[in-house]
Amino acid sequence: MIERYLTAVYKDGARGEVVDGQVLYDCWGLARAARVDLYGRKLLSSRAGEYQHDPEGFTARYREQIAEMIEIPEPVPGCVVAVLRRRSGHCTHVGLVVHDINRTGLGLHVLEINPGQNARLIPLYRFREIYKLRVLKFYDDPDLSE
Repeated sequence: MIERYLTAVYKDGARGEVVDGQVLYDCWGLARAARVDLYGRKLLSSRAGEYQHDPEGFTARYREQIAEMIEIPEPVPGCVVAVLRRRSGHCTHVGLVVHDINRTGLGLHVLEINPGQNARLIPLYRFREIYKLRVLKFYDDPDLSE
């Protein structure tokens, strides 16, 4: 089922609409849709203003969303990973933590999509390396932590 997300093309603000046969998502749209399909989690809100070119708006929407979630100390499949700038605290990117779907033996992976890169699945350790100068925070539904 993850294959349908791996063929997605990046478009700022997209939530899975199909244009000319291509499924379009931005990072938030991809994370929120895939966590429902792959892990049965509730569909997270899609607030206006989640645009890559607007760090203030993107961060404001991030803060609104995490108010409905809990930060967890360690990632688990189905949780959202947020990438934050160290100094400003701006949220610049999100992804979805997934299990080792391809059985690579590399542990947890992150499903993400970026401008100019489109959707991909990368090992969590590699995601951490890519964003080593940023702060990574993991969030999940509050009712799953009990």
